[in-house]
Amino acid sequence: MAFGWIMSKILNVQYNLVSLLMAFTAVVAVLQVALSTSYGHRCRHPALRFLQWGASAAFIPLTAYIISYYMSKIKTNSCKSVEYYYLLIDNPYDSNGQCMPGFFTELLIVWTVLVQIIKGNTDMASAWVVTDGSPVGARDAGGGSRPFVELLAYSIWTTGSFALGRNAEVIAGYMTHVYDTDKEDDGQPPRYIVMGEERQHLEKTPNGYRVKVCALQGNAITSSTLLTVDRIWHLWSSSVDPLLVSQSRLRDLCLSLSLFKSLRRRFAGYPLVEAGSRKALAFVLHGMLGDADDHDRMFRVLIDELAFASEFYYSLPWLFIGGRLAVLYIFISMLIVAGVFLMGAILLWAIIWQARSFYLIITFVLTVAVLVIELWAMMSGLRSNWTKLGLLHYYIKNNGRLCFVVQKALAMGLRFKAVKGFDDRLGQNAMLEPRRFYKPPTLFPKKLFHRAILLKSVSVPPQVKAAVLASLRKTGGRLSNGMAAIHRSKLRDTVMWSCQGDQITVDVIIRWHIATSLFEMMYLQIRSSPRTADNIVTATHLSQYCAYLVAAAPELLPDNATWTKAHYKEVAKDIKKALGRAGNNDCNRSIEALGASCRHRVLQEGSKLAKQLAGEVERLEEEDGETGGGGEAAVWKLLAEFWSEMVLYLAPSGNVEGHVEALARGGEFITLLWALLLHAGITARPGDVAEP
Repeated sequence: MAFGWIMSKILNVQYNLVSLLMAFTAVVAVLQVALSTSYGHRCRHPALRFLQWGASAAFIPLTAYIISYYMSKIKTNSCKSVEYYYLLIDNPYDSNGQCMPGFFTELLIVWTVLVQIIKGNTDMASAWVVTDGSPVGARDAGGGSRPFVELLAYSIWTTGSFALGRNAEVIAGYMTHVYDTDKEDDGQPPRYIVMGEERQHLEKTPNGYRVKVCALQGNAITSSTLLTVDRIWHLWSSSVDPLLVSQSRLRDLCLSLSLFKSLRRRFAGYPLVEAGSRKALAFVLHGMLGDADDHDRMFRVLIDELAFASEFYYSLPWLFIGGRLAVLYIFISMLIVAGVFLMGAILLWAIIWQARSFYLIITFVLTVAVLVIELWAMMSGLRSNWTKLGLLHYYIKNNGRLCFVVQKALAMGLRFKAVKGFDDRLGQNAMLEPRRFYKPPTLFPKKLFHRAILLKSVSVPPQVKAAVLASLRKTGGRLSNGMAAIHRSKLRDTVMWSCQGDQITVDVIIRWHIATSLFEMMYLQIRSSPRTADNIVTATHLSQYCAYLVAAAPELLPDNATWTKAHYKEVAKDIKKALGRAGNNDCNRSIEALGASCRHRVLQEGSKLAKQLAGEVERLEEEDGETGGGGEAAVWKLLAEFWSEMVLYLAPSGNVEGHVEALARGGEFITLLWALLLHAGITARPGDVAEP
């Protein structure tokens, strides 16, 4: 008796533990749904990122343990067992007094299906497609948790697709043909492919696939389904179609998709035929940027391009596969939504009117989670830019000859606001004020998080975009680590030493960041002219962004990432020792402390440079005979131009995987510049070996 009583208590405790795990698993399922949204996927907050990682890691083991536990109990116990009574929904016997364990077995099967649907849809990072353009970073982002059959089906289909799996090969051959045959710079939109590349447009050559000449002749689209940038521009300039006229932004979206397909060659390791080409540089400086210097439009094109890349490598494949498979996927999703909605309604009715069973409630929660995430996936697909351009291609292929209802449906789909796929933000780091942009986790150790997540970011100011593009145009594509800006400045004789010689790039960044921060402390309270105010915004934001790259993304910088990380930690410790843990806002005391008590020469040189900049302000104002801020304006102009040149100098990189991994975090501003320079034919810094 005593033994039986003890065993029953143990079994009850075990059952209660498993029941708690079931409730916890239902909560994790809800978290998975919430964190699989576009915001949750890219959110930089440490606690939310930790929850996202923890929910993904714990979900499958928990559900597997619970289901296997209950299945083992069903197999080994009868209706008369003490613990088996708890496994049943209500009464273990039917109306005839017969034991019916099969009902709960069916319920476990339902749980298994629901869990698999949730996991398959929420693990967004694993939704990659095996193609010739998939970088290693995207393939290793957790693809093992996707259903094998699903991955196999997508892999088989995309591997043979010229629009997806073999697209990088097609574009590489096509770009070679374009640069061999087109004039150097005729002022016309380039013949870059947008969409519609199909087998009938291609021919095999000893150097790979080429687009047939007949598919490219003329600007008319009626004779070919192949869309190129020049044809799109001609269509918009000559069309009176109200749908196209009302959706003029789609023209730039077509350019973004074309640039993404060109960028995929870099991801896949194909040579860039435009490397070092003056034609490519002219296309960026005069074609994309235009004579009006519309920097907002140009960066919007680049942001949309990298949003295409982010969706391609880190979203569900049906967003971009298009055609019949996309329609089939939507149809299956609609069937799942209808079935799950019906099942949820039945469960809710049973919970309210018949049995408030714990297991029915768990099943209902899982059902709601599946319903929400399927609806979210469908809405994300309908709002995707891939879907918009697919609809546009369908509309153009039919020459606008569609019935009124279809035209209205297309117009509605084109007006959906796209899911944000790239964060237009600048990470910020102030080495002299370490707590200014630091957001420490409140519950978890900071070692669990990527350094980029622990630093705050701000929206990229329009002044920064304008200054960077002005610098690219001013230097004619010849990158400089700030020396060109110094040569143009009145201060060149005083500050030339700070960039001369074989300098370590990270040390140049730290030296000028310290000087910029100290100069900001001295003169920020002084009222400045609008132009000087723009230079202040540019200099301070780019200085703090470059310091952020040193601290949080050293793999994207020229110097060795491991050395950069260790060097930054040593310098940061030296600053903390000299100024205190929270930094010091007294510029004079900071200058003296950094110049006297720091063992790292780069900090002493930063303090020295700040003194020299302050001295130049006084000298220039004495020479001009005024005290109206002319000297200060000259220094801020130098700092703004210096940092604009520096961030462009840092952008070229052979670390493709590093930029792809940055896309998974929401993107980096330097990745935008990296893509911009690639399209301009700039693949390396001066003195580096250019990569093909």
